Amino acid sequence: MSTFESVDEIEEPVEILDAPNGSNGDAGSVLDAIRARRATIAAQHEYEMRLPRYGDQLVLVCKPAPASWLTRIRERMQSKNPERDYAVSADLLISVCIAVRGRRKPGGPLTDLDPDEPVRIDDRLAELLGFQAETARDVVRGLFHGAPSPEVAVVSAVNDYMEWSQGASDESDEELLGER
Repeated sequence: MSTFESVDEIEEPVEILDAPNGSNGDAGSVLDAIRARRATIAAQHEYEMRLPRYGDQLVLVCKPAPASWLTRIRERMQSKNPERDYAVSADLLISVCIAVRGRRKPGGPLTDLDPDEPVRIDDRLAELLGFQAETARDVVRGLFHGAPSPEVAVVSAVNDYMEWSQGASDESDEELLGER
């Protein structure tokens, strides 16, 4: 038996949509279907970033960043300008943070800070945590206030996140290609 005869060994069939003017009437192109499947796989990956001031009681829940973002961020962080590195890192956190969640006590389950609406890195978070911030970057600085150098801690945390995000992106690609 040749390998071409064992088609029934495929675990999960992939639904591919025809072009909008295709015969099956489904909207979207093949690429749209592939992108949608990749987005679904990527959504299964979340990174929980612990904050120095709060231990594991307050975490930023982040989605993977697109590889193109990671490349641009790495290039911009080569500036040898600490304030620019902080700004780029803070902007990335603001963009990828999908929720800020907390625990009543260390080791407990994470819960939403507001059950009605996800809390993100913005003025509302600063108000909930009781500190002043004029910009989202100031909120990031406030979240890392417990570190000896908040700006350096942010850049370091973003470096850890970027390593994770690249791995999550690679895992998504493997799942999409059926290699996992």
